[in-house]
Amino acid sequence: TLDRYEEIAGVFKSDGNVRFEDLTQPGSFIDVTPAHPEASKITATAKSITASDMLAYGYDSGRVLIVKPSYAISYPNDKRKVTPSLGFPLGDEALAVKNAAGETLDSPIVQLAVEEINQGMGIVAHTESALVYNNVTVGTNPLPGLTKTNQQAFDLPELPAGHQIRALQLDETGRHLVVASQNALFLMELKNPKNPQLIKAHKFEGDEIRQMKFLVGTGSVIVGNQSGNLSQWFIVRDQNNNFNLKLVREFKGQAAAITTITPEYHRRGFWVGDEKGNVGIYFA
Repeated sequence: TLDRYEEIAGVFKSDGNVRFEDLTQPGSFIDVTPAHPEASKITATAKSITASDMLAYGYDSGRVLIVKPSYAISYPNDKRKVTPSLGFPLGDEALAVKNAAGETLDSPIVQLAVEEINQGMGIVAHTESALVYNNVTVGTNPLPGLTKTNQQAFDLPELPAGHQIRALQLDETGRHLVVASQNALFLMELKNPKNPQLIKAHKFEGDEIRQMKFLVGTGSVIVGNQSGNLSQWFIVRDQNNNFNLKLVREFKGQAAAITTITPEYHRRGFWVGDEKGNVGIYFA
């Protein structure tokens, strides 16, 4: 991540540590270590849309920790100073993700999605045996200064036989979950999370899905394939007023399998990297 003046960069490392580097002073940095659960291993990560700027860690204990970088601006002696810090929207202790029965997941989280929804947080977690959606809100009583966490948990349907979940993307309304298997896209309608609806959108014959990311506004997703192909899919209503995924365009692809897709902050642009180290810039 970057602050608005592009002076401080937040680097989130694979070991779970975070480093804030001062780009105006090479070699100047601040290291921050989130309170990862003791004896737990990070097994999945997820990033929200750029506007929310949150990262979620999923652990082998079935827990999730959400962090959010912030950059405070001050003007000592009339000179701008950017001070980075790491916030914890749901508290600095990992949250126990639950199923509809109220039981804590007790197996590693292998895929994860997170998004800020209204005044709360939407979390979708997938383990080898479960796919669940948790809606979490945190309230504060101003008198004693205590916080109260309200957590609603829902079971979601697994994909049809032969499909393994490769990626999850939750939209900013919390009503739509886009699920990518190894070779197909699905839309899950969560308007009534007690009765979620799974809709198959498209199958990619002979071309595995490697990456999937929402663009700004979460109205469409970019899908990157093993062949290097790139396509854009919108969430739209069909003639029966039901939501579905619709292919709207395909882009000139990359030379190798897509390894990363990074959307822009304000515009519908995005950056793409492939296995050969190529980088492409696109606008949708």
